[in-house]
Parts: sequence; C-alpha cells; structure tokens
Amino acid sequence: MQAPGCSTATQAATSSAGRNMSSAEALLGKARRFRDVDNIQHESVPDVPASLAEIAMFLQSHETQAASDATHAVFDNFPDWWQGHRSTFRLAISGDDGDLDVLYEHIATLYKLNIPLTLSEIRTPQMLFAQDIHVRGSENSCLTAEDLFGKGDAFAKLLGSIMGEIFPNNDFLDVAIFDASGHSRRAGAMKTSIRIVWSSVVVDRVRARRIRDFIVYKFKESQDPAILALAERLQKLGQDNAWASVFDESVYASKHGVRMPLNDLTSPAPLKKPERRPFKPYAVVRFAYGGGSLQHVTNVAQEEDLDGPDWLQLGCLRQKENTPLTEWTAPVLPGDLQRPGGQDNRAGSGGRDSGSGSGYGGLVRMGRVSVRTHGGSAPNGDGNKRLTAKPRDDRVTQEHAQRVELEFDGTAEDFLASLEAHFGRQDAAIVAEDDLLTWTQSELVDGSKIQFRPSTRRVYVQGRMHQVRHLLVTVRRFARDVRDSVGGPSALSSRGVTALVQGADAGPAPSAFSPSAYFAPSAAFAPIAPSSGTARTADSGALVQQPTSIESTRRLVQHDFTGQTTGELTLTQGQVVLLTNDPQPGDHSSPHRWVYGMNEASGQKGWFPLSYTVPREPAGRGE
Repeated sequence: MQAPGCSTATQAATSSAGRNMSSAEALLGKARRFRDVDNIQHESVPDVPASLAEIAMFLQSHETQAASDATHAVFDNFPDWWQGHRSTFRLAISGDDGDLDVLYEHIATLYKLNIPLTLSEIRTPQMLFAQDIHVRGSENSCLTAEDLFGKGDAFAKLLGSIMGEIFPNNDFLDVAIFDASGHSRRAGAMKTSIRIVWSSVVVDRVRARRIRDFIVYKFKESQDPAILALAERLQKLGQDNAWASVFDESVYASKHGVRMPLNDLTSPAPLKKPERRPFKPYAVVRFAYGGGSLQHVTNVAQEEDLDGPDWLQLGCLRQKENTPLTEWTAPVLPGDLQRPGGQDNRAGSGGRDSGSGSGYGGLVRMGRVSVRTHGGSAPNGDGNKRLTAKPRDDRVTQEHAQRVELEFDGTAEDFLASLEAHFGRQDAAIVAEDDLLTWTQSELVDGSKIQFRPSTRRVYVQGRMHQVRHLLVTVRRFARDVRDSVGGPSALSSRGVTALVQGADAGPAPSAFSPSAYFAPSAAFAPIAPSSGTARTADSGALVQQPTSIESTRRLVQHDFTGQTTGELTLTQGQVVLLTNDPQPGDHSSPHRWVYGMNEASGQKGWFPLSYTVPREPAGRGE
C-alpha cells in the first residue's frame, strides 16, 4: 500500500538516491583498499563518497580504446579504484570543451584527499620545456628542492644563466618547481625527484634534448666553488650522481609519458603500489635578466599562493598543434661543426631551425652512432633503392646468437629502476628466478633479452647481432664493461664488445664492413682548454674542438653507408671521400674504426667507417 502523501515517483527517487549513496560508499571502501589507507577526508571536500563517485564517472567516461586519440594515460597501467572491469588505461580529454579544467579540478581534489592519481601526459610535438632532476640519496636522506633553489643558491643561478644564454630575448623567465623527493621503493633508498617547468619556453624534442645536453656540459665545466662543492656532495650520496644522470632525459622519451603535477607514480611489479611521492608544488621562481646576464632570482609564489588547478596549468607540458617554438640561440657544444654554407644559429619563433632538418640551427654534432649491420642502406627518399654491398658468403648474412657481459653496481631494485627509466615497462616482461632477473620485450624477437645476476653484479645482453648492438647503446648508460684485477676491461668483455661472436665456428662477423665502436667520436662532454686544437665560433664565443690535422687522403667508397645521426657522413658506392682526420693515424692493423672526412660529391662532412672505403689511386695512375 502506498504511504499517505507519498507518490510513486517520490518513492522511486528515494530508492534511486539510496542506491547511489550505497554505490558511493562502496567506491570509498574500494579506494581505501586500493590505496591502503583508513581515512580519506579533507576539510574542503564535505562529501567524499559523492566526490569520488563523480570523479570515477568522469574518468571512465573519457577512457578511449584508440591509442592515437589518447591525451593522458595511467602510469604503468596501474589498476586503480576508479576504473571499471575493462579499463583501457588511456584517456582522451580535450581542452576545447572545458573537460581539461574539470580534470585539473579532480586531480587537485584527490591530491588533497591524499590519494593522488597516477596520470601522465602523452607528449605533443610542441611542449613546454621541462627538466627532471634525479639524485640518488642515502638510506635516510636526500637533497630537496630547497637545497637547490633556496635563496641565493648557486645551482639556481647557474641554471638561470644558461637558460638566459639560450633564450636571450626575455626580460624574465618563470619556472614552476615540483618536488617528489622521498623514499623510493624503486631505488630502495631516499631519492631526489624534482620537476622544473619553464612556463614560457616552447620546444620540440630535438631542442629539448639539445638544451639538456648544453646544460649538462655547462654544469660539468663550471669552476664555481659552490657548484664544485655540490658535485662533490652528489658523489658522496651515490657514485652515479653525475650531472648527466642528475639532469634526466627520460622526460623527453619515456614510454610512460610525462607524469603530471600532483600525481604519483607506482613501484615496479610485483609490488606495483603508489610510491606516495606525488609531485608537490614547491614554488614559482623568476629569473630576471638585464644587460645580457642574469640579474636576480626571486620566488614569486609558494604552494599556498596558488590553487591545485593553477599549479596544473603551470606544470603540464602539452601544447596545441603547431604552437610556435620559442625563439632561441642554438647552443654550441664542443664537437659541433658548421655545415658547409654556415647557416645562422638563430631560429625564429615560427618553428624549426632554418637551413637544417636536424633542428640544431645548421649545426652538425659529432654525436652518438647507431651501429648497423652491413646489409646496406635503406631505400632513399624517392623510393629508388640504392646499391647495397653484396654479402661475401652465407656466413656473413647469417646472424648468430650473441652474448655480451657487463657489470652493474647496485641491487636488483636499482637495476629494475634503470631498465624502466630507459626502456619503459608497457611492452616489457621481467621474470625473477632465484638469483637471476630476465628482461624481455615483445618487439625484440628471436629471444633477445637482458639478464642481471645480483650476487655477481653481472649483466648479460643476449640476442642476434643487430639486437645486441641496439640494446647495448642503451644498457651502457647504466652498466659498464667488466673490469679485471688491474682495472681494465676483461678479456671476456673486450671479445664481446669488439667481435660479439660466440664460438670458433661462427665465421666472420655479420657486420664485416662495420666499425666496431658503438659511438662516433664526440667531445661534447669532454673537458677542453684553449689550445691550437680549439677555436671559438664567431657568433657565440663557444669553444669548438677542431679535428686533428693529418695529410689529406682521398678514398674510394666501396659500400653504401647511410648516416644515422647528424654527425655521420652518408656515402654511396663509387663516390670519393677526402679523409681529413684519423684518430689512429698510421694504424694499419684494423680498418674497423671511425674517421672524419668530406664527401666530394655532396660537400658534406662527418664521421664514417674507414672499412667502407679503400685508398684512391692518385690521378695519372688510375684515371
């Protein structure tokens, strides 16, 4: 019987409200279980269950199946309280309809409730320039943002001076600083994790890496007593705390995307729990310039001065398509060479650098080499396949399984953290068996893998020739050659690095024409002093390392070689190259090394493998 004065519609509404309340309370219980907390409350959030239900509904409604549509992602596919049964771990949230502002509000609410989300941004081609500062601490202490950006600190002054040199057309530059320092479950120790976002500097990945490399070089070369003391302090905290590691580059390339402010990250499997180290707002710092130099550094805002959504507006990196890049003066590193024609280093705000497809403002850097097998060049831009070197026999074309042994100073947790920092985890699988960790990746076939044995600190890189070489380029960033009792590379390591062949019957190395080094010579980070071997560029005054002078030699190209970095010289069979710099002059024992020269056909200069060429007969004898 219907109650007096109560309609059927009213009863239905009351019943629905009851179910919604029950569902919201259940969601609160789920959040407590997933985040392992007993109390979720904040004075600014009067109805926590209703807020959680609203946030969960918003996030689920913006999940997308298509990776190409995704703007944000859940870090490491972490299963969280707000997700449904079939979460895609990807969100598509446009800023045009106000949904991005709503996302920022929800992120700020959960941050205040002490259950921060674990979201990352998918990078856009243009983005705000950001730097991640990572310093491994001791068991009980680490540096904080206050140590680096406190009033009058030398670190902040040097960083601001460098950025002023690169972006000279600004009266001031503001940076939003976020601090996630604390105990890292990944590292098993205290860790400094600081995000610096330059809120008015728009870059692309090429420029971002270029700026980062220049900053590393300037910090390394600084003779400021305070910077030297800081570097010594970093080394005491951990031997891996060199400037190249402190200014981490994974923010420009990590598969996880870029962690958002006020968001947490997760520890590796099998634990896979939030680290409870979200990016906490520290300050907005202003670098003021005048007369071509840094004048002063001031804090213009503290955490309490801005709301959570405001901090997210300052600290998120994504930019709209075709946003102009900020005008800059391309930094010059030792080892950089001007292309023939000497293009201007100054790039306008209209986009990429004029005169160069490298994004370096017409500069060629003798940088890292992606070592390749001898199989020849890829098809060129017009679709016509270039001539390729014919294999000598079946033994050359057959790639054998290889294994290279390295050393890693650290625990299993340290090794996992290093792997994830450089390779990511989306496609990776790690198996722990007794005293052996094995890492594989689905995109690397034929059984390629990386293994680590904590008891001996040995790292084993295994797979086909080209796969091992590819992996070594990255693994060598955090592992080193095995050392013998006198401190030099062991015989096993040397054989693995130069030959990469197992077994006496393996035959000639598959890359019979390739140089054995993994990196082309580069002085980018090497200390240099003014001498007859250096010069200063006319426009910047930066020191540039000059190639060692030797008697010029003309050589005939026998095999195609396609340069894979801006420092390598592309060669085509039949061309003539002028050799101008040989790091090992007079060494006739092995042609498998990098040399520097000029392609007479193209006029381009760069490093190339000597073994791809043979001496050219002098004019009159063979012509």
